Amino acid sequence: MNTFKFYCGKKVYFDEETNRHYILEKKTSSNNYRRRYGEIKTCKECGNEFFTNRDSEFCCKICMGIYVEIIDINIVDGLYVYVTSNLDYFIYTNEYGKYRKRYGFLKNCKFCGKLFFAHKEKTMFCSNSCKFSGENSSTYVDGNTDLKHSMRTSTKYKTWRKNVMTRDEHTCKNCGCKSNLDVHHIVTVEDIFETYEIEDILDMRNCEFLWDEDNGITLCRDCHIGVHNGSVSL
Repeated sequence: MNTFKFYCGKKVYFDEETNRHYILEKKTSSNNYRRRYGEIKTCKECGNEFFTNRDSEFCCKICMGIYVEIIDINIVDGLYVYVTSNLDYFIYTNEYGKYRKRYGFLKNCKFCGKLFFAHKEKTMFCSNSCKFSGENSSTYVDGNTDLKHSMRTSTKYKTWRKNVMTRDEHTCKNCGCKSNLDVHHIVTVEDIFETYEIEDILDMRNCEFLWDEDNGITLCRDCHIGVHNGSVSL
């Protein structure tokens, strides 16, 4: 015989044959009901008994909010990272117009050392640029990473390139061509790296002149090649 009792407003049944608690949930595709088994726990905050089928210690979100106190807020890479009294880290994300908590970890990037928020504990790098730099890079040769390759595959470079092209109305500034376009550094990347002593990815990111849009110009592929071999002058 199955008996029932109300826990926090839920009608919870007890199966005497299996000694298990369960609730009845209506299936979305029909009018039938199914059993969802769980257990009776005591709320860590208010002390009331409640039914749960998860690894939960609180009967409701109110008790969870009371017990877990926010003790600190850090701004990490533009994100507000909240620290709870349990030393958990979370951020608020806007998904489909609703805000929800996303728990994660504060970690230091294995390559550049920058502090960042990671959703998974096994995440070791703050970005793909760092993930595929150093010994992990496909261009790693004799202890050196091709920083120019890392630069041209970075989000920062793609943004710089797009902004220069937009400013130049997607037109070659030498011949007026509107197809097969490139963006050229007027002061070359090699000279910038040498002048500003760029030796690693952090130096590259922090070099303001490298990302100066006034040092970029839109050229078609032929004119770009001509600039580098000396047949075209700007």
